Amino acid sequence: MKSDQEKKILSNIQGSSQADRTNTILHHDYVKIDERALADYLAFLYEYSESIRFYNLKNKPAGDWQPFLGSDISVLLSRIAIISPQKLDSRFHELLYQFENELDEHKSHELFLQLYYEVFNLVRMFDEWYRVAHEYNATGSDSALGGIVQNAIEYRLSKKFRRLQTLITRYNSMGIGAGLDAEENKLDKIWFSTPADDAEELTGGSPREQLSGMVKQLTFVFKDFLRGVTNIVNAAPQLLLKSLEHEYHAPQNALLIAFIRLHEHVKNDLNQLTRKHLDYYYFEKLRQSFQNAIPDRAHLHFSLADHIDKFIIKRGTLFAAGVDEDGYDYLYSADHDLELNKAAVTDIKVLYLSKNPLIAEGDKYKLTSNIYRAEIGSADDATIKFDNSSLSFPTFGEEQYALGEKKRSMQMAEIGFALSTPVLLLREGNRSVNVDLKFNLKSMSSLVSFLEDFSVAEKLSADGAFHKVFANAFNIQLSSEEGWHTIENYKVAPQNNWTDGVLRISFELDLAAPAIVPLLAEHVDHNRYTSKWPVMKIALSMVRSMYAYSYLRDLVVEQCEVSVKVSRITGVQAFNNLGKLDVSSPFYPFGTVPNLGSFMLIGHDELFKKPVSDITIDLEWHNLPQREGGFKEYYRKYDPNIANESFKVSLRALSGYEFLPRSPEKTQIFSLFKTKPVKAGEASLHEVAERNTIDHVDIDALQIKPDFKMLELPDYDNTTRAGYLKLELVAPKMGFGHDMYATLFANEVIEKTKPSSKDALDLPNIPFAPQLRSIQLSYQASSKIYLEKSATRRSNPEADERFYHLHPFGTRTIFKNSIPYDHFLLPQFDDNGYLFIGLSGVQPPSSLTLYFLLEQRAGNNFDIEIPTVHWQYLSEDRWIDFSKSDVIFDTTSNFTVSGIVKLLLPADITQGNHILPGNKHWISARVEGDVNLLSRTKAVFTQALSVTWVPHRDGAQWKQNIPADTIQRLIQPRSEIAGIFQPATSFSGSPQEDLKKYYARVSERLRHKNRAVTAWDYEKLILEKFPFIDRVKCITPIESNGRVKGGEVVVVVVPAIDRQSEFYLPKINYHTLTDIQRYVLSVGSSFLSVRVVNPIYEQVKINCKIKFIDNNKKGEYLQQLHEDLRRFICPWFYSPSSRMNFGGAIRHEEVLTFLESLDYITFITKLSVVIVHYDNEEYSLSDSMDESKTLYASAPWCVLAPMDRHQISILEKTIHETPERAAIESMRLGGDFVVTGERQDDLGEDFPPYRKGDDKDYFVVEIDI
Repeated sequence: MKSDQEKKILSNIQGSSQADRTNTILHHDYVKIDERALADYLAFLYEYSESIRFYNLKNKPAGDWQPFLGSDISVLLSRIAIISPQKLDSRFHELLYQFENELDEHKSHELFLQLYYEVFNLVRMFDEWYRVAHEYNATGSDSALGGIVQNAIEYRLSKKFRRLQTLITRYNSMGIGAGLDAEENKLDKIWFSTPADDAEELTGGSPREQLSGMVKQLTFVFKDFLRGVTNIVNAAPQLLLKSLEHEYHAPQNALLIAFIRLHEHVKNDLNQLTRKHLDYYYFEKLRQSFQNAIPDRAHLHFSLADHIDKFIIKRGTLFAAGVDEDGYDYLYSADHDLELNKAAVTDIKVLYLSKNPLIAEGDKYKLTSNIYRAEIGSADDATIKFDNSSLSFPTFGEEQYALGEKKRSMQMAEIGFALSTPVLLLREGNRSVNVDLKFNLKSMSSLVSFLEDFSVAEKLSADGAFHKVFANAFNIQLSSEEGWHTIENYKVAPQNNWTDGVLRISFELDLAAPAIVPLLAEHVDHNRYTSKWPVMKIALSMVRSMYAYSYLRDLVVEQCEVSVKVSRITGVQAFNNLGKLDVSSPFYPFGTVPNLGSFMLIGHDELFKKPVSDITIDLEWHNLPQREGGFKEYYRKYDPNIANESFKVSLRALSGYEFLPRSPEKTQIFSLFKTKPVKAGEASLHEVAERNTIDHVDIDALQIKPDFKMLELPDYDNTTRAGYLKLELVAPKMGFGHDMYATLFANEVIEKTKPSSKDALDLPNIPFAPQLRSIQLSYQASSKIYLEKSATRRSNPEADERFYHLHPFGTRTIFKNSIPYDHFLLPQFDDNGYLFIGLSGVQPPSSLTLYFLLEQRAGNNFDIEIPTVHWQYLSEDRWIDFSKSDVIFDTTSNFTVSGIVKLLLPADITQGNHILPGNKHWISARVEGDVNLLSRTKAVFTQALSVTWVPHRDGAQWKQNIPADTIQRLIQPRSEIAGIFQPATSFSGSPQEDLKKYYARVSERLRHKNRAVTAWDYEKLILEKFPFIDRVKCITPIESNGRVKGGEVVVVVVPAIDRQSEFYLPKINYHTLTDIQRYVLSVGSSFLSVRVVNPIYEQVKINCKIKFIDNNKKGEYLQQLHEDLRRFICPWFYSPSSRMNFGGAIRHEEVLTFLESLDYITFITKLSVVIVHYDNEEYSLSDSMDESKTLYASAPWCVLAPMDRHQISILEKTIHETPERAAIESMRLGGDFVVTGERQDDLGEDFPPYRKGDDKDYFVVEIDI
């Protein structure tokens, strides 16, 4: 709670305004030596003429000279004009007061008679006016006075006069009042033309009571007559001026009036003595002169004729800006040379790095909470602007977090990295992928420190903190036949406890996942990734995770290893010595008559396009002998030593046009079949297993060299270079016995048909021809991308592997042809906002002028530090700063005011970039700091030039600014220029100082001597230097009750208010605040710290329930109520005489009284007043339901202002209710506050996560101030 003293200080702070600079009382013309006007002279002469005797022709006194003047209408009007109705009223009421307090009866009667004569004197005054005016009109003149007086008497005053007669008759009946009839008889008959009006009957009673009743009615009559006098006195000055034009003045009166009019010259000269004395001191002694006019300036945009490539507009070239009253062209002159060319702005893109304080974990790290992008538009000419001039875009972006979906001007940018390698060619099967990123250990310091602090803050283990930060940190996608395939589930884990700096990202693709293949030509991102291999894109995510950019941006990648493990590949091609095999149905891999040397070729391009570390072949047989003993029993007639494992094949690989290894000794041998395994405790039946796996393949022996040039697997023939594995039957020597079968069959028949044979015929089994149901391949492969320059030789340039940075509007390849061009994991954005401008028609090196039409910003920021804008150009996907000499000039003052930027585009600015569209040249402006202090942009033009007003004739002075589109032509036309366009109203400019401003400036200068010492000095100096400032308040430590520290001054400035517009809160833009601050520092003490700020408007909210006089019009009344509350809380906006109250207060009782005074409200209940305070970027509430019924602004620079909508409920019946204290949860949704109470897990993708524990609720609050 504020102390009483603090409340007193805060509620009584006033400032200085432009109106305060000129004190009317102290003006040299306020008191004149001779202040008499024509009416004063004529009235004086009329009164004076009564004191001068008139002598007739016999030289005898015959009255006075009044009749000589009194019959003139101008004299009469002069006498009327100097009458003071206030004095008449004051004299009457003074007598009335004496009567009411007089106890003596005799004196009461005397006072009554005095009151009567006060009224009757007004009657005689009107009677004289009437007679003189009509006598004058009788001479042939036509004075309006006669008609006015006649109408007043006939229609109102005659009735009042008759009532006056009635009163006197009643008074005379009391025995007093003799002689009054004689006075009435002197009046004109017009007074007796109407009867008396109805009056209150005088009742009986004591004489005193009767007399009081008559005084009461006498007062009514006096008021009516006084009202008539006032009306005629108010009209007399104008009637007097008109009367001077009449032709019927008597000669003597005409000469007198002429003399007085001529005397005015002498009088005026006499009255100039005070001004002459002041001028002598100011002009002669102090040598102060008028300040000259400052000409305005304007910006122009030019377009060249189609057949012209370049043209130079010289400095001093004149342009026409309309004509003056004599038909002469107003002139504007070019401020500098301008080389026109074909350069045009065709694209504008914006990037913004949000650092929302609600997202950061503590104060140690200013984390980037999100990165937003916007594509403003494109154009074919030299201009980008909105069709609707009221629209603009945030030049360097703006915070999107608290904006509704419809209000958002930007979208989340895709930031991350991507890689392309043949290892990622994964068309089918169960696919497991690991990406191991090895970082430079020093570059991990910020990440490790953040994780340590985060684990402490969240009370988590190191593993728990890591999991919470990285669990959903990425959005992983792979290129597929269907477009981008998103990986929903993945794991991120450090390897070896960070000792080697390796971070592993792993995920799996099941059989249902689409084929991972290179980007197809019709893919939307095909041009972004110039690679023939599949692409894995790993972008930063905002879904249920903290945005990882801040703690990943510094990571330096030394190498990236991609390893895959693939199983259940069925899409193979197969050949044998007979031709191509159909593997979609059971087939004979070695033919129907397999012999020793029969072979099968198994082809799949993935095995030969990547460095394979393991291969497995799964064989599923179709027609195996279904008997105990397996092949041993099947082939017992052929060779008793045959077993299931006796059938062997060799494995070789086709690479470089030959099957390797060549040497039989180095060739691996595998069994085609194996015995079916049995469960423990069961005897083996030696049955042949339906499946067999060829594994543990010696990859080195196969000498497979990846064929990176292979587009797709060709059918096998003698010219095939690679792509096939060869299984060749090498054992047993009999093969499958087809050559032996006929002999064994004949021998058995011969043997069993001998007479001596007693055994039954036991024929050999038909030779077996193995048939496969399916073939499945499995393999493992890996590849390393080395981003260290020292390790480039370890990469294989033929692999054509790529590593990309994902930029908001494109990609940058940082590794290709085995050469690293960057080593950071993520693209580097060091600033808060970026403006990217795409140019066409540029022929570097050349000059470029850009005119930015800006919408200036103003806000509630108390501490203002305008950030500096830096310019860059894009060369081969690298941003390079313009040298200081190449930034010729920048009149935008760091994008706070509309202006022109002139740049010299260097020779090394290039097209063909990838981080932005390659068919343009690109420049950018970047800003580090609070981009909200910078202006929004309405339009951007090239070929821009500033021009300044110059005199178009001798003695010409600048008068006013010119509107947009005024300047459209050259004084000397040139065919090279196709068009001239003035986008905006001219700016600056100040007319020549007038005498009133001169006196104010010099008198103030005599006091402050152009040095600011006191608060008065600061205020007057600012008001003089910046005439568009209407009010200034300088707040010192004494006035702020400790809110301003010693050695510090806070200056609050308010611009002039446009009272013809809708209600708004006046503020100064940041550019002007900075200019004012620089000026104040130049005139103030160098030991002081000065802050120049806008008022902090703290909003007042009225909560109540009301009943209208007519609820059928409640919509109309509710709208009117909000307007009336604005006028009540901010009267200074509607009336120049009302002062803005800094550090003001509002009282509950005053609000209630005001509402009760509104004629359309009949009942009020449950009234409370709430103020939303804003202090140091924090908000709080004050409520009238607290102890005090008076609410105060929180600081001396705060001003109370109404909310757009108050919380007002409409009652149908009169029901009293008790007010309740306001809470944040009860504030109106969508207006005062926007409160979302969802837990973070339920927030949408656009919302960042809460930083604390999961057991706490997270609220997003938006306050419109």
